[in-house]
Amino acid sequence: MEFSVLPARLEFEALDDIYLPAGKETNVFRGALGMALRKVCCKPGCPGARSCPSGGVCNYARFFEPIWENGPSGYRNAPRPFVLRMSGQPGHIRAGQDFCADLILFDTIAPPWTKLAEAFEVVGKEGLGASRGRAKLKFLAPPEPLRFPIRGPDRRGRIWVRFVTPAELKGEGDVSSKPGFDILIHRLAERIWALGCLYQGWPPEWDYRDLLDLGRTVRLVNWKWNRTETLRRSSRTGQTHPIGGFTGWAEYEGQVGAFLPLLEIGRWTGVGRQTVWGKGEICVESVSFV
Repeated sequence: MEFSVLPARLEFEALDDIYLPAGKETNVFRGALGMALRKVCCKPGCPGARSCPSGGVCNYARFFEPIWENGPSGYRNAPRPFVLRMSGQPGHIRAGQDFCADLILFDTIAPPWTKLAEAFEVVGKEGLGASRGRAKLKFLAPPEPLRFPIRGPDRRGRIWVRFVTPAELKGEGDVSSKPGFDILIHRLAERIWALGCLYQGWPPEWDYRDLLDLGRTVRLVNWKWNRTETLRRSSRTGQTHPIGGFTGWAEYEGQVGAFLPLLEIGRWTGVGRQTVWGKGEICVESVSFV
């Protein structure tokens, strides 16, 4: 069994000055994409994805409001089949300047590239940020999928994992204050399983309990986390939500070889809460085996 990732680079040219609040660049862009995709996919007066008779085949519904009708408890609000990232972009993008965003798609069954290209054209015309600075989409090409195995060889060693963007890992009903390997692997395996079932035709019977059992034997030997606090305001509902989390690094020791493919997938999918806003990006920066 494999997991596939479709990473697309979006290239834009700013037609006006664009102001994106620091730490919220991805959230602003994701919100604009959601409204634009709804415009190109939905008829005026649509009652919403949950009530629309075309919700089962609508690209907007599948992308932004997916429902897992027969899914397990806690998954009625299914994970979205993409991650959007704008890390490294300046807060002030000047007119005439090029800028990029990364759209990472996990839907290999029905990837909506045509509708997405239309939506990004709308995003550029209607503008971004509080100033509604316009932009021109210069490039979006459907990528070739990257395919990853789920498990590697059982080899003992040490790995050094960086938490690139704010991450929140829930364990025992609350956000953990330290990056325990068992919690990291549990949340990651759970997310990859759900994405695989919904968007890549995986059988729902995949049993990852042996990975969780092995993950409990891997020790957290050193780590440093810094908490960041950020709020986002939904332009659609007006509600404010926290989108902060922990960044930093962690070093683990044990049978780490088995988890390297899973952690590489996590680099693309993210792990933990609110990954669709670019949170939870991880990266394995060094590995040593004994």
